Amino acid sequence: NLQFSGEQLARLRTLAGGSSVSVQDALSAYIILTLNTYCYHNNDERRILHTNTVVNYRGVCDSIGPKGLVANGVLMMLSDDFDDPYSLSSIAKTIRRSINKSREPKFLGTWIATADGLMRKIFRNKYSIDMRLIPNEIVVNSHTRYDWAGLVDFGYTNKCRFYTAWTGALYLR
Repeated sequence: NLQFSGEQLARLRTLAGGSSVSVQDALSAYIILTLNTYCYHNNDERRILHTNTVVNYRGVCDSIGPKGLVANGVLMMLSDDFDDPYSLSSIAKTIRRSINKSREPKFLGTWIATADGLMRKIFRNKYSIDMRLIPNEIVVNSHTRYDWAGLVDFGYTNKCRFYTAWTGALYLR
């Protein structure tokens, strides 16, 4: 496990793009940059060129996912390739652009409708979802815990939480 102080995270955010990126964007970019620099520098098959980020879409558009939605209100957003996979700011800003795009109501509506159609087809044809690692990709899921304690009860007042349980190679939580 890596641990950073609040001061270190604030400095990392400043180096990655300041207010144009989040702390999570900066931290993800730092990990990607470190892997690319020290593990995959001469490896075109493994070098990380884009992210597939788990994005929460609750509260973006009430007709699609209201803020209090108690469901799997997330999508997997593929980023563009990084302009420079060895630049902290290039990586962080590319991640942020993809997240911002995923939260545009028009894009989100189209994405959800397409995913719904594909998932129904997979179910109808009894296919399996292929979760294998894609070359040059890393998955980022900053939603380790959804704290629904103040939103739902299910008979357990102030105790309803969901934790991401799965992990895998090049899957950041």
